[in-house]
Amino acid sequence: MNFDAFVECRIDTVSVVETEKGTNVLVSIEDHEKKHWLLTASEVSDFILNEMRLQNIIDRINLLDKKNIGDKKYHEKIFYLLRGTLPESEDELTWEGVEKTIRNIQESKSVLLEIEAVYGASVLLVAKNISLTRVGRNRQ
Repeated sequence: MNFDAFVECRIDTVSVVETEKGTNVLVSIEDHEKKHWLLTASEVSDFILNEMRLQNIIDRINLLDKKNIGDKKYHEKIFYLLRGTLPESEDELTWEGVEKTIRNIQESKSVLLEIEAVYGASVLLVAKNISLTRVGRNRQ
């Protein structure tokens, strides 16, 4: 999934929805052409939303799966997601919670989604699946 077109686009809403299968996180994005998109994270196991504001501008969207989970900076992000703090030493990255999450990503049981912000909301989550769909009409 290529998210390059969403650089400097706007996050309109972030919603958490409980379903029979688990928790979904829905992120509504308005692109440069005023088209609306819904990014859906299905069966979310861990989720952090920071700094939601009236204006939320995307810097980049990173989707990590078994192909690119080897980067240590993402291991730190997983630690932060699970513990709410950054690790004090690299030894903490071997904590079972981090290792289990990495294993699940390597085995394609889950993915890590990160939405980095230029301004406003940043999103970090682990989910079973991510989808992106165009919704609604252009804003006038």
